[in-house]
Amino acid sequence: MRAKIMLLIAIAAVGGCIVGMLEVYMGQHAYIMASGLGGLCLVLFGLSKVWCWMPLEQLIKQLQRIDKTDRPKQIQSLPLHRVDEVGQLARIVHELMAWTIREHIQARQLRKSFADEVHKAINRATTDLKNMAMRDPLTGLGNRRFVDENLEELVQSARHTQTDLVCITFDVDNFKQVNDTLGHAVGDELLIFIASLIQASVRGDDYPIRLGGDEFVLLMPGCDMDHATRITGRMVVLFRQHVQMAFPQVPVSLSVGLASLAQDSPADGRGLMELADQRLYEAKRAGKDQLVSR
Repeated sequence: MRAKIMLLIAIAAVGGCIVGMLEVYMGQHAYIMASGLGGLCLVLFGLSKVWCWMPLEQLIKQLQRIDKTDRPKQIQSLPLHRVDEVGQLARIVHELMAWTIREHIQARQLRKSFADEVHKAINRATTDLKNMAMRDPLTGLGNRRFVDENLEELVQSARHTQTDLVCITFDVDNFKQVNDTLGHAVGDELLIFIASLIQASVRGDDYPIRLGGDEFVLLMPGCDMDHATRITGRMVVLFRQHVQMAFPQVPVSLSVGLASLAQDSPADGRGLMELADQRLYEAKRAGKDQLVSR
């Protein structure tokens, strides 16, 4: 564009010289001089518009049309092929816009990655809080809320698959004497031992639960009553052996009640647990340190 402007200046100078020469040779013919100057001005104006102002106006309009929604496509329409200053300006704008688009894409990807990580962290925290809300803090077993939220679902699943669901309730006989005689810390250790004994005796699909105090529940989906009775009997014997060595001064034992969804046909999960509780109290009335399954 600089060259074109210089050319316009040169044309103006040459034109002026020609008009001056005509004036010298032709005398006072003012209309000839005026016509020459007017024609020269028109030529200069037309050339300046075509060479300078129109390309600049076109570039400005193209830049104004660039928006956020279609920016990558529109920057390709800039006059990048021109070899003059308009082309240089278009290429500079193109590079700046391309850099801006790359930065925008990277920022958007970072925001998306950050949002995904925040979403995952929230989900993990929610899951952890939910697990904590359904876990007994002392033993790590499920708690009463776990039973409330999952028992009926286990019952429905067993009925749908035509399998059994055994509910076993445990209660420590004379547990208050342990706390009163040996202290609550020893009582807590005994509860932790019971929890570990139950966990070590059951399958991965079973659900050991501490309802509170010295009351425990074990839900065994897909297990028949005979198998559950054998497992529970071994736990009672192992517990008896442990407490006889650890607490010989306190007569501690386990009373257990069992109920089966297939065998007893309760109306729902709550009825299954109530039936197991009834048999637990039958075991206590019968002298404690035993289990009742019928």
